[in-house]
Amino acid sequence: MPTLTDKNSVVTQALVDLLKADWEKYAAEKDDIYYGDQAKYARFPSISVESAPQARDLNQTGLQQRISYTMYVMVYHGGLRDTQDRRKRTDEVTEAVVEQLHSDRRLDGLLIHSNVSGNEPGFARRGGALLVANRVTWEGISNYTMPRS
Repeated sequence: MPTLTDKNSVVTQALVDLLKADWEKYAAEKDDIYYGDQAKYARFPSISVESAPQARDLNQTGLQQRISYTMYVMVYHGGLRDTQDRRKRTDEVTEAVVEQLHSDRRLDGLLIHSNVSGNEPGFARRGGALLVANRVTWEGISNYTMPRS
């Protein structure tokens, strides 16, 4: 069983793996879920998991840290003629993504707890194309014991 982690790369990959585990609900192909944002997407909908700032606070003992993660899960859609259809489909895909993120709040033991704290709709340019996008803000917490010096 995994132990609590203090590494952004481990948490980001775990989120990618969690989304890939049930990819049929929200991606065109399993390979359309990416670690990190891409300059261009081949198919839609596509999803990327992007790490964001990590905060570390000392707990009372001085050796224990509380680690707060923030990650952004970007949902992109393009290719449909009608922006209204793209927006609706992007919202539906985002809802399925949020449901999947909430299905394992401890990320198989890597975290104490996690939660989706926001969903921001908008637009993004990738590869010269205007895409409908949603940015899902995911937050998680973990503990880490620093080594004694």
